[in-house]
Amino acid sequence: VVGAAAAAEDVAYPRRAVRAALIGVMLSGFTSMLYQVTWIRLLAIVLGASTYAFTLILTAFILGIGLGSFWLMTRKEGGDSLKLYGWTQVGLVLSLCVALPLYVRLPHLFRWSEWMLTRAVETWPIFQGITFAFCCVVLLVPTFIMGAAFPAAARVATAKVSEVGRELGGVYLWNTVGTISGSVLGGLVLMPFWGMQGNFIAGAVANLIAAGLAFRALSAPKEGEGAVPAWRTLAPVGVAAVLAAVVLGSMQGWPQRLSSIAAVRAYQKPPESYAKLVEDTERTIVPRFYADDTFATVMVGDLASENLRFMKINGKTDATNGGDIETQVMAGHLGVLLHPRDPKNVLVIGSGAAITTGSVLAHPVERLDMVEISPAVIEAARLFKADNRNAVDDPRTHVHIDDAKTFMALAPIKYDLIVSVPSNPWVTGVSGLFTRDFFQLVDKHLTDDGVLVQWIHTYESNRELVRLVMRTLHDTFPHATTWLGPEDLVMVASRKPLSFDAAAVAARMARPDVKADLARVEIHDLFGLLSKQVHTEAGQKDFAGEGPINTDDHNLLEYASPVAFFLANLDVRVKDERRAPDSGPGLLLHQYLREHPPTAEQVAGLYRNVERYHSEKDPVVRGVAALWRSLAPEDPASALALGRAVLAQGDLTLAASLLEPEVAKGGRSPELVTEYLKLVTARTWSARTVWTPMNADGALEVGREVAARHPQDTKLQKAFKAYCEALPPAACASTARTPTAAPGGP
Repeated sequence: VVGAAAAAEDVAYPRRAVRAALIGVMLSGFTSMLYQVTWIRLLAIVLGASTYAFTLILTAFILGIGLGSFWLMTRKEGGDSLKLYGWTQVGLVLSLCVALPLYVRLPHLFRWSEWMLTRAVETWPIFQGITFAFCCVVLLVPTFIMGAAFPAAARVATAKVSEVGRELGGVYLWNTVGTISGSVLGGLVLMPFWGMQGNFIAGAVANLIAAGLAFRALSAPKEGEGAVPAWRTLAPVGVAAVLAAVVLGSMQGWPQRLSSIAAVRAYQKPPESYAKLVEDTERTIVPRFYADDTFATVMVGDLASENLRFMKINGKTDATNGGDIETQVMAGHLGVLLHPRDPKNVLVIGSGAAITTGSVLAHPVERLDMVEISPAVIEAARLFKADNRNAVDDPRTHVHIDDAKTFMALAPIKYDLIVSVPSNPWVTGVSGLFTRDFFQLVDKHLTDDGVLVQWIHTYESNRELVRLVMRTLHDTFPHATTWLGPEDLVMVASRKPLSFDAAAVAARMARPDVKADLARVEIHDLFGLLSKQVHTEAGQKDFAGEGPINTDDHNLLEYASPVAFFLANLDVRVKDERRAPDSGPGLLLHQYLREHPPTAEQVAGLYRNVERYHSEKDPVVRGVAALWRSLAPEDPASALALGRAVLAQGDLTLAASLLEPEVAKGGRSPELVTEYLKLVTARTWSARTVWTPMNADGALEVGREVAARHPQDTKLQKAFKAYCEALPPAACASTARTPTAAPGGP
C-alpha cells in the first residue's frame, strides 16, 4: 500500500507539465529581473536617483515577493499548482495593463506630494515614507504575483518524490538561468535596443508564453477523461493578450512623456491636474532627442520661449545652454589658462552637453580623452554642437564609454590637465568622484606639473558638505584656489604651487577661439577673469577647516547629499574673499589692479557677467555696479545698473536718486522703465493706508506709454501690472490720456 501511494505521488504530474513548469520558472526569473531593471529606471526618473531611493525600490520589490511566497505557503493544499502558475502569469500581464496608465501620472502625483510637505530635517523621514509608498504602489501587486508564481511552478516540478532532489536542482538551475539572462539582457542589451517600453512589452510576451505553456499542458487528456479543448484552456491567455495589445499599443511613446514631465526639483506649485501638466509641457517644450541606455534615460528638449536647449538625465536637468553655461565654459578654460604651460594631453570626466570639452578644445591641446558612462549622453551632446564647438566629433577628442574610476585605473598615459565635471553628488555613485581615493587616483595620472579642475555646487547642499569636499581635495592636492561662485564653484588644484604669469594668461586669452568662447559668458579680459576668483590657497584651506575626509569606505557625501537636496537650500553661502576686506588683498585680482586699474568699459563687461549669473541681491552685483558708476557717472547704463542692484536690496532712496533722473531726462528703454515701475510700486505699497490713499501720477503714464510700445517684453508688462495693482482700480482702467509729467513721488 505504501508503495502504491508512493507510485501515485510519482505520477502526480506528467512529464509535459513538468517541462512547462521548468520553462515557467526560467521565464519567471527572466521577467522578474527584466521588470526590476525597468522599474528601477522608471522610479529613478520619478523619485530621483539617490541611494535612498534605490534602497526603497529594492525593499518594496523584495517585500512584494516575500508576501506572495508567504501567501502561497499559508494557502491550503489542493487545487492544481500548474493552473495557479498559469493564472499568475496572466495576472502579471493584467496588472501591467492596469498600472501602465498610472506610471505616466507618477511625476505629477509625486510633485504634489513634495509640494505639500514642509522641507525640514524633521520631515525627511516622512518624505522617505512617501517615497516608499510610491514604490509600493508600483511594485507590490506585480511582485506579490511573482512571489507566488515561483513556488507554484516549483511544486509541479518537484511533485515526484522519488526525484525531488534532481527536480529541485532543475528548478533552481532554470530559474537562475532566467534571472541572469533577465538581468544581463534587460539592462545591457534590451534597454538600449528598445527602451523601457520595449522591456515591458517583452516581459508581457514572456508572461503570456509561460501562461500558454502551462494551460496547454493542462489540456492534455487524463486517464479516463477526454482532452480539454485547447481554446478553452487558452482563453485567459488570449483575453490577456488582446488587452495587452490594446493598452500597450495605445500608449506608444509614454516613456518620452514621462521623462518630459518629470521634475526631481519641485520648487513651484505643480499644475492642478495631470492633463494640465501635460498640456503645459507640450506647449512649452519641443522634444529633440530621447534614448534609454544601460545607465540612463536621456532627453534633449527646447524651450522655444527662452531660446534654451536642455538635457535631462534620468529626469534631472544636467546641462543647458542657458544659465549654467558660464560654469561649463569656465571649467574648461580655468585649468588651461592657469596651467604652468600649454597642456597637451587632457582628460575630461563627464560629458553632459560637452560644452566644457569644447572650451578646452578652444586651446591648442593635442589629445583630449572624454570619459562618459552613458552612450546616450554622447549622442545627445551632438545636439549641442553649436554650443560645444562640435566637441564630440573634433578629431582630437577620444570618447570612452566607461566608468571614470575604471578608465583611470587602466589609462596608459598621464595627463597635463584633468577636468572633473560629474553630476550632483546626491545621484547614486557620483559621490565616489569626490572621495580621497578618487583624488589619489587622479594624482597618479597627472604629470609632475599637472592640474586638476574640480566642480562642486553650493545650491541644494550645505556649508559643511562644501567644506567636506574642499577638505578632501586638500588632503591630496595641497595647493588649490576656488573660482566662480556663488552657486557653482570650480576648484583648480595641483601638487605644486601655481605661479601666476599675467602676460602668459593674457596671451592665451587672446587666441581667437579662446577669446570668442569666453566672450559668450562676458569674460573679455584678464580683469574679468581674475574677478571670478573666490578663494586664495590660504582662503580655501581656512574655509575647509579641520574635520572628516570623504572616502570610498566612509562616503559621507553619498548619504548626506540626498538629505541636503531634499532640504533644498538654494542660498548656501561660502566665505567669498571678494567680500572680505581682511583677506581680499591676497586675491590675484588685487595684485593685478595695482598695475592695471580697470576702465569703465572693462567694468561694464564684468557687470554684464555678474548680473547674468548672480542673484540680483548678491552684494557682488552691487559692488561691480557701484564701481562702474564711479568710473562712468554720466552713463545712463551705469545708473540703471546700480539702480537695479540697490532696488533689489531694498534701498529705495538710493534707487530713486539713480532711476528718477534718467526717466526725467526722457529715458524710455524697457529695462529702465521696468526698474522705475518696480521702484514706484514699492514706494506706493510702503506708504499706502486707508488714511493715505495713493493716486496715479506721471509714473503711470510713463509705464502705459512704454508698455504699449513693447507688448512682448514680459518683465515690463509684469512690472506695469504690479504697479496698477498698487493703485486704485479706476487708475489703470481709465483710458484718458494726459500729458506725460515728470515723475514724482507717489
